Amino acid sequence: MEQLDAFYSECLGFSAEKAKSGKTQVFASERRLKNEEGYGVTFPFWMLYSENRYIISIRPDLLDLVSALVRSESDARALFNEDGGIVVESWCRSVLPKDDAKKLRRIHSLEHYVDKEYFRPFNIPECRRLISDDYKLIEKMSEISDFSCPDECIEDGTAFGVFVDEKLVARSTTIPTPKVTGKYHLVWMGVETLAEYRRRGYAKAVVSGTTEALLSRELVPVYNHAVWNIASRNTANSLGYKLYGETLRWQY
Repeated sequence: MEQLDAFYSECLGFSAEKAKSGKTQVFASERRLKNEEGYGVTFPFWMLYSENRYIISIRPDLLDLVSALVRSESDARALFNEDGGIVVESWCRSVLPKDDAKKLRRIHSLEHYVDKEYFRPFNIPECRRLISDDYKLIEKMSEISDFSCPDECIEDGTAFGVFVDEKLVARSTTIPTPKVTGKYHLVWMGVETLAEYRRRGYAKAVVSGTTEALLSRELVPVYNHAVWNIASRNTANSLGYKLYGETLRWQY
């Protein structure tokens, strides 16, 4: 928990420890004007809800508008709703160059983490660590999937896959904390299962394998997913992951 607080404090530009329970902290940050190291995108608006704390980091030219909106609402959670989101998105678009405004998109996700005490492993025979000899199968899956599988996570042994009839049908990958915050030792996880092989526990198996590999290296596994993805949330819960918080971002 402390490591995630430290990470988000640096990303948002405001100390999570100073945020009071039940209160909303809105502030302007120059970080919202530039490309974020390690992400390759810019976040004009970034909101974190964790432990009943609301922290909103925004572009300086949106400070008055967002502050007034928050004051008019009894609960900042209204910003997570569709109506509040439409208002914030329109403001973000209004201050961006036309080309950037076209690329703007909303990301609403839940962030989970786990430690050795609470982790509940789940192993199946079809799941194992991905190795360099699997590249052809990895490339074949990549042709019909939405995600890539970075060489780095195969080389460092944190990527896992499920094989059925000599076909890779599910896999997990990792993204280390960006260099600017590398001191916090957090690692984000991605997971994907081919459509026809879902609901068989394969996602749970690869997430378990990656989680165990990260914990053995004293790293903190972080699993995030879209707020509407109930299957991913169930996977996290079944492995002992705890909810850290909810994030709402607009990025381009």
